[in-house]
Amino acid sequence: MTEPARRAMPWWGVIRVLAVAAAGAVVVGGVSVAADLSGPPRQQPEAAVVDLVGDTQLACPGIELAGIAGVPDVPVAATVTAVQAPREVVPRTQFGSLVLTAGATSTTAEPGVGARLKVTGASPVLVAAAGPAAAATVARQTWQVDRDGLAGLTSLACGSPLEEVWLLGGGAGAGRLERLVLVNPGANPVTARIEVHGAAGLIAAAGSEVTVPPRSRLARLLDAVAAAEVSPAVRVRTNGGGLVAALADTYQKGSQALGVDTTSPTAPAAATQLIPAVVTSGAASVRILVPGRQEAVVGLRVLGAAGLVQVPSGAPVTRVSGGSVVDVPLRGLTPGTYAVEVTADVPVLASALGATARTTGGELTWSTATPALRSFAGAVIESPAAAPQVSTLHLVAREEIAEVTVWTVLGGKVSSVRERLGPDRVTSLPVTGDSVWVTVSSGSVHGAVAHRTPSGGVSVVPLGAPAVTSSQASALWDPVPGFRP
Repeated sequence: MTEPARRAMPWWGVIRVLAVAAAGAVVVGGVSVAADLSGPPRQQPEAAVVDLVGDTQLACPGIELAGIAGVPDVPVAATVTAVQAPREVVPRTQFGSLVLTAGATSTTAEPGVGARLKVTGASPVLVAAAGPAAAATVARQTWQVDRDGLAGLTSLACGSPLEEVWLLGGGAGAGRLERLVLVNPGANPVTARIEVHGAAGLIAAAGSEVTVPPRSRLARLLDAVAAAEVSPAVRVRTNGGGLVAALADTYQKGSQALGVDTTSPTAPAAATQLIPAVVTSGAASVRILVPGRQEAVVGLRVLGAAGLVQVPSGAPVTRVSGGSVVDVPLRGLTPGTYAVEVTADVPVLASALGATARTTGGELTWSTATPALRSFAGAVIESPAAAPQVSTLHLVAREEIAEVTVWTVLGGKVSSVRERLGPDRVTSLPVTGDSVWVTVSSGSVHGAVAHRTPSGGVSVVPLGAPAVTSSQASALWDPVPGFRP
């Protein structure tokens, strides 16, 4: 089996993140057991205790529908927004610097407010943070399209470079295209091996090796090598540094728009995976990949606001051959947002595709499995005027009651509310403002934010955890601001 994806070695040194101690959790032996969540609230919400040193760099792909030779660009304007956790979440004396750069254009954040940059074309975006709040930085790229049979919303968390990632998304059919985008924000070229797996295992003819120049991006049309694969899963392994990877999925049938979305890497392989937010009008599917050689026996549980959900189509135990991919359909669900737990006897990877209806056509939304939150995590919720969005935070506590504090920030003003999360159920909280942050006091918590537009666009973004490392300095990063595609 493959090793879990590893974070690229950053150059800023050591970052230490420690969670504040919390009261012991009450263990509940299943979703059918009633849990008493009425305990007295604490007098003060708990913040994360953090000692942050150095710099953080994130990268956003830029417009995924541009920059591939022989494929017409789709004119789209995206907004990249970056923010840092407020002092109430991560106590410190100052914010430090936060700069967004795309090609020759850059913008600097106002302390405590964040920064935003409008992006067109194939230029990736670099998010460079320095100072005490560097590792408490999250960023999001968002855009919507509605033209010539192509419509929908995509919203993607900007990521840190990784040496190995898996992207589970896309499908087959006329009018469906998948575009793989690799971004190298470092100072040295990075060579990557691309593999595509499907229902029958590794697709040897689809493999390739590419080199991404420094401070640049490379885009490939997946359909050029695996157009007939109904359940593609892409593996990217690097040599000489890390890359930020994204997979864009667009679907249209003639003039009918069936949706767009961009997925980021799913959580590293594990025997248990949790997808915290799957948005659907009634039908969804779970994509499962076994990265190792041994066959996996896989079971699914679907969780809703009240706990375990009985799926009319069933969620059967599934056997998945080593190296292959299986899509498990979930039909007959009541429209809403669900969590899906995937368990197996060997490590697996998982994502889910939710389908929602629009006035004309449909929307597809990919949701990745996520690791449990550590001390704190956050997400950008501000939406550009060109793509107004309503956002909902979805939290799932596994197996036991969990205690969290949810913080929202609007124009530098911070509000907070304490929540006790029932086990094995989805807790949904509408959120507004510039950003949302969650600090975990007790329990195992997974989270994501779902964004919706008035026209029916839907996109799900997992909560971003702080950058944590104990690595020594590396020459991978270029400390001089600048990002030239």
